[in-house]
Amino acid sequence: MTKRQTGRSYHDHVKSRLVTGTLWAMGGRVISGLSLLAMTILLSRLLSPHEFAIYLLFLNFIGIASVAAQAGLNRSVVRLIAESLAENNVSRAAAIFRKATLLTTLSVIVITLVLWSGVGSWIIEQIIRYPADTFLILALSGWIGMTAAAALSGEMFRGAHDMRSAAIFSGSALNFLTLVGMFILALLYKLDVQSIVAVSFYCASLIVIIAYALLFRRYRHVPLTDNITYRYILKISFPIFLTTLTLYVLTQADLWIINAFGTRDQVALYGAAARIVILLSMPLVIINAVIQPLIAEMHTQGRKAYLEKFLRSISGFIGVPTLLILFAVIIFREDVMVLLFGSFYQNAAPVLAILLLGSVMGVFAGASSMALMMTGHEVALLVTSLISGVITILLAFYMVTAYGMIGVALARSAGLTLHSICLWLLAKNRLGIWTHMGGISLRMISELRTIVPRNF
Repeated sequence: MTKRQTGRSYHDHVKSRLVTGTLWAMGGRVISGLSLLAMTILLSRLLSPHEFAIYLLFLNFIGIASVAAQAGLNRSVVRLIAESLAENNVSRAAAIFRKATLLTTLSVIVITLVLWSGVGSWIIEQIIRYPADTFLILALSGWIGMTAAAALSGEMFRGAHDMRSAAIFSGSALNFLTLVGMFILALLYKLDVQSIVAVSFYCASLIVIIAYALLFRRYRHVPLTDNITYRYILKISFPIFLTTLTLYVLTQADLWIINAFGTRDQVALYGAAARIVILLSMPLVIINAVIQPLIAEMHTQGRKAYLEKFLRSISGFIGVPTLLILFAVIIFREDVMVLLFGSFYQNAAPVLAILLLGSVMGVFAGASSMALMMTGHEVALLVTSLISGVITILLAFYMVTAYGMIGVALARSAGLTLHSICLWLLAKNRLGIWTHMGGISLRMISELRTIVPRNF
């Protein structure tokens, strides 16, 4: 086989994986995003702004705690399993699955014990300012653990290039099931915060049982001959954990700052606008979900030039329509908020516009953070994220006293823009590749030959 034939064969391999993976990821993320949006709309209309604000705070608390419970394993297992399978080392992939599952279980137990020690009651009563009881703490602890386990299961499927299962268990099945549960509950009873937490916990538990039954079935007959250690897994996972937690705090701390210095109505308004921003970031989330294992595989095989052209072309293809949608929503921001959430939430239109403008640089820069994370540059990514995160939070504290939720939105947008620029330049410095939007990339999607070197 000639060198050109080998390159063409790899091109066909990537094309098949990209198309199949994108279709599954797109379907899963669309279902997940629309389910989340439908839940937000449902609850914003059935709950008072005060109750809706409390729900959003609980949702953010669950997100932060579940990210902590995953301990970076949700990202590291994608890279480690993908690298193992690229080297045809199925035994190593099986060992990673079992050890990552055990580590996550231990992490969930630790967080549960911390919550039950009195920390959970203090957070609920003093920070969220909602009455805490035994049932609520129990349901919250379970919701955190099941959310973390469900997220990890989806990423394990993704690392094994099983995009269908990854799409199902990375959130689409959970969010859709939770939406159905809340809708049924709303028909039978009056919704309140405790019932919402309970339904979320029960639905997450069911998804976790199904996901791990499939994973154990996949690896149960694989002999564990590989001696990968817990220390090695944690060495890779810990910087990713700190980076992921920092990024999550960077994007969620604004709501907590408004909760501390503003009113419940402002929390509800800001939170509703932020949910729209999350929905509009769906195209980027979809493509990042698909290319994670491909980045790890290309890097392992030394295909640097191919990786750069691949990332830039994909960024261009996804980025152009995403930017068009962002600017369209900015123009019709008031109509969007009224249509989805009701007339009260029209007051969040300026916040929505500011937050969307802060996403522009991230769209342009492409998958720079994912490229760094999947190629062993977790520490550099961590340091950059910590610096930009601290700057953003300090700026938000300064701006909230003078400008309220508008000031917090400005601080968040500035911080995200700074973070995107730094990671874009860092990817070029550490990897020697650009990740930003390519000039013309539509042809690459229809015919991937444009990203394969002529003499590959």
